Amino acid sequence: MAARYREQVTMLIAGLSEADQLLGLKEALRDVIEKIVLTLSDDGAGLDIALHGAIAGLLHVATGISSANDKKASR
Repeated sequence: MAARYREQVTMLIAGLSEADQLLGLKEALRDVIEKIVLTLSDDGAGLDIALHGAIAGLLHVATGISSANDKKASR
């Protein structure tokens, strides 16, 4: 699983730096992002973004930050 994510991140980085890699970049993004949900923030001053799919797990592992749902449940 880690090797697959590493490959996808490598494709994303390559796609960002080379215009001819755009198709591969789109496919790599679709593989790691299932959906993006925008909701009005609790204070009404902006939007909260929830990422679903492998990207959420990757960001959690990379940053050590729990999801917004985890934070809300712990309040």
